[in-house]
Amino acid sequence: MEAFEVLAQDHVRYGTQLLKGKAQIWWKGVQSARTATHGPLFWAEFVRQFERRFYLATFLDKMKLDLNNYVQDTKTVAEYEIGFNQIVHFVPHVAHDEVEKAMQFRQGLKPAIHHMLGAFTITDFRSMVEQALGVEM
Repeated sequence: MEAFEVLAQDHVRYGTQLLKGKAQIWWKGVQSARTATHGPLFWAEFVRQFERRFYLATFLDKMKLDLNNYVQDTKTVAEYEIGFNQIVHFVPHVAHDEVEKAMQFRQGLKPAIHHMLGAFTITDFRSMVEQALGVEM
């Protein structure tokens, strides 16, 4: 939703406008049941429920395994970041936790870069990537 410059509190409202077919029918059911009992649904919870409903558990398990095994190897930090982001999207407990995401990213870096970043305090993913890019140069 960031690509559309939508405020965080509006992610669900605008994001659900993109749903079609079965996903749209599913959302209408969730929306009516949710607002009557629990209030509005926030983006992280929406994504979690959507993925649970529309992604096979075996696919999500494979993505978790792929993320744990994904390493920089011969890639540049920028190339590694691109691949990392393609996988982490499907691992919500990591994707939605900035510190966990940064730690997972650091774990897959080349050993020399990983070691040099060990002294840095992990605060968020973007900072970790920028530090890794700086060390790589």
